[in-house]
Parts: sequence; C-alpha cells; structure tokens
Amino acid sequence: MTGESHFANVLSQMAGQWRSMSTMGLMFIGTILLAIYIQPFWDRPESRAFGEAGTTKVGLIGLEFILILVFTAFIIWLAKRGLQSIIKWGVLFILWISLSYAMIPLASYAMDEPQPIVEYRDEMALNSEILFVDYEPSSFIVTNGTHLIKMSEPSGLETGQSAVPEWNFSLQLHDGGYSALGIGIIDNLDSYVMCDGNRWQKFDKSDGTPLTSHNNLSCVVGFSAEENDWAILNNRMQRVDPFHNPNATYSTWNYMLPEQFNSGEFMQGIMLNYNTLLLVTYGWAGIIEIPDSPHDGGPELVNATILWQVTPNSGDAFTASTFGHSPWSGYNWWDANATDSMLMLGTEKGKVYAYVWDGAEMSVEEHIKFNERDAFDSEIQGIMLADDQYDGRVDVWIASGGETRMFSGWVMVESLTIDGPVSLGPIDMILHTVDDPAWDEIGIENGILTSYTVNTTQSAIIATPVNDPAIILEDSAGYWLPIYWSQIVALIASTVLMIALTIRPEWYV
Repeated sequence: MTGESHFANVLSQMAGQWRSMSTMGLMFIGTILLAIYIQPFWDRPESRAFGEAGTTKVGLIGLEFILILVFTAFIIWLAKRGLQSIIKWGVLFILWISLSYAMIPLASYAMDEPQPIVEYRDEMALNSEILFVDYEPSSFIVTNGTHLIKMSEPSGLETGQSAVPEWNFSLQLHDGGYSALGIGIIDNLDSYVMCDGNRWQKFDKSDGTPLTSHNNLSCVVGFSAEENDWAILNNRMQRVDPFHNPNATYSTWNYMLPEQFNSGEFMQGIMLNYNTLLLVTYGWAGIIEIPDSPHDGGPELVNATILWQVTPNSGDAFTASTFGHSPWSGYNWWDANATDSMLMLGTEKGKVYAYVWDGAEMSVEEHIKFNERDAFDSEIQGIMLADDQYDGRVDVWIASGGETRMFSGWVMVESLTIDGPVSLGPIDMILHTVDDPAWDEIGIENGILTSYTVNTTQSAIIATPVNDPAIILEDSAGYWLPIYWSQIVALIASTVLMIALTIRPEWYV
C-alpha cells in the first residue's frame, strides 16, 4: 500500500469515527468545565490531603506520588492473582467517591444559601491606647491619658456599638499631674499590677478596686507574689520595701535579669503561678523563678533564676505575643481539665513560634509548622488565641501583611482569611461571641472580631452557618459536625448512579 493510499485509508477511518471522537472530546471538555465549576467549593485547606501545606510542600507532593505508585502496584498484584472481583468493587468504590466529590458541591450550589463573606467594617475610633488583652481575649485594658479603663464587647452585629466599660481608675498623681512615661500591666493571677514610671498599683480583676499602691516608685512593670511586691526597671528586679526607699538599688532582694531583657521594650507579663513569672520583650522571653527569701550575695547584685528562655534569631525581634488556651488540650477550653496554656511569639521577619505551658514546664509546641512552609513573608503584627464561635475549639489568629488569618484544627489548617487591616505597627485583636438562637441546641454563637491599629478600628462577623443541618454529630472531644440536607441528597444521588452503572457497566466503559 502506497503512502498516499494509506493516508486516504486513515482519513476514511477517521471519518467513520468522527461521532465517537467528537463525543469523547466533548466529554473531556465537559469534565474540565465541571471541575472548574466545583473547584471553589473544595478550594480550602481542610479539604486537601495534607492541609494548607499539601499544595506547596515538595515532600508532601512526593508522598502523594509514592502512594499512587503503591496503589498501582497493589492493583497489579491483585490482577496477577486473579482477584478481579476485588479490583472491580475497589474501582466502583473509588468511582463512588469521585461521584460524591462532584455531587456534593453541585447539590450545595442548588440547595444551600451561601455563607456570607467575612469582611472588615469600619467602627468608631477607640481614641485610647490598648495596654493589655486578657487571657480570654474578650476584654482588654486601655488608657485615654487620664484613666485606666477595662473594656469588653467592643463591637456588635451592627456597626457603631461602643466597647462596654467594666471599671476605670484615675491616673492622676498625688500632685495633680499625670505621668508622661509609658504604662506596663502584668496579669497577676487574680489581680492586675500597673506601673507608670511613678507608681506601683494593684487592682482587683473583677471590679478594679485598688488593693495596694506604692508612690514615687520608678518601675516599668511590677507584680505581687505571696506577701512581697516586686518592681522591674531596666533589667533589674527588686522587692518593694514599703518602710525604706523603694528605689534602693543594693539590697539582698535585688536581682539581675538577663542582658537581653530590657523593660523599656516590655510586651507582655503573666504570673503563671505564685512562684513563676513569664516576661516577653522585643529581644527576650522567659520564665523567672520568684524568690521567697533574700539572697546571701550581700550588696552585690545576684542573677535571677531563669527557668526557661528564648530569644529571636540574630537580626530579628519579637513583634507580637499572646498567651492563652492551648488548641491541643484535648478538651473544650472552658473544661476544668483543659489546663495547658500556650505562648505564641511572632517576629519582624514573619516567623511564628509556639510553646506549651503544662503548669510546670514550658516546651516547644510541635503542632505549629508555620515556619517550615514559610506561611508568612512579612512582620507578624498581631497574634490571638480565641474561639471564633464558642464551639470549644481554640483557633490561632495572626495579622500580617494586610491580612488576618485564622488557623484551626489539629494540624492548624487555614480556615479563614480576611483582607485587612492594612497598617504598619502592632495590631491588637479582641474577640467575643453573641448568642444565635438558631444554634442553641449545640451552643455555637456568632463571633465578632475587632482589630485595632494605630489609626483604625475595624470589626468582622464570623457568622454561624446560615443553613440548618439535617443531623448534628459530636465527636469524643465534644466538637460538632453538622450534616446538611444537600450532602445527604448528594450521597443518595451518587449511590443511585453507582447502582445504575453496576447494572449497566457499558455506560462508563
């Protein structure tokens, strides 16, 4: 057969197959269009095999390839042993999963009301400086220059709601003036201790009742342990002696903190128990053992006992910190058994570190993997540990690079991204929840996030699901999982299609 006649024969054969070839081409185009249509539904980290890192980390992509090879080898092994029935039903099961993955978003698009997009709204300016955010970040302390004010519920479901003042304290000094120095506050277990460079003041947490005060005392931060009051200035920690000069430098109750610590760069301070204190500055974070008796070093300054410490990498600095409930305690955060706490530190170069406090020791939290996948490429401006909808699960909130991102679950997948705030410098975040009667059965509520920058106040609503679930499941840890009617319809439709394909296999051959 000549080349010309062979070519003519090929054309003849193609002409006879044009319908099937066109149908196959349309099938591929339809499949691609369907994938594009449903892709936004599954385009979220919790739907990926390895969470957010599954799309970017080469090691995980390689693992997927290896698993495909293992699966292929297993199919070949079954075929060599004549186990076609296992292959058949295995393929049908995989096909059913594929059908379900296609039908669930299609049913959701047809039956479910879309969840509202979480966006920031402008709120009234605070006109105050935030000094301190509580362990449960629904309340905070500010100063307006003349008063110290504890506030809560800074925003509502509608814009324009002002924060609710819980108590206030006048900052006027005994001479009628006000301190021009900065104010530092330490969480002192059942109280707060404030220093403003001129005085040391202790308050009751619940109502702000003044408990103890020391005037004419130079301190940046202070705390109280047992019957002793303490003040910190520069990198020196001293017991306050109410009967002598409180600013005395040399005594057997004076201790030196590490040289990396600088009280002028104070960020956060928390009494972990009656004999340990956590301090965070731009260049150092650590736990100090609080002395219960004087040292025997005479007039010489003695180094404080450091139980744990960490410093940023060379050329970097801590820019954000928070201390709150650990997401991995295994219990709802309000449960009495949820005793673990977590310290999180963010840096100028976008690094995030986490350490878990079990009541006795501080150790690295291995679940935090942000640095391994370079999740942030700009300064960490704010960090918060908070439950977005009062479901018992603690989420990690990080503000960086003009975005606020929420990470949830055991492997910290990114479950929410909000554009904003766009600002330089620190960002303080407050979150409280508001009752939603539609979800009283399981108790979840609308979350209201409020973010403060130097110049702006913005809020966002993390709304409860707008669709009523058909079934609500609960796992052993008390976490809820709603099953919606659209998902049930999709699974039924997938099952019916699979039965039809089993009866008429030529439909998919």
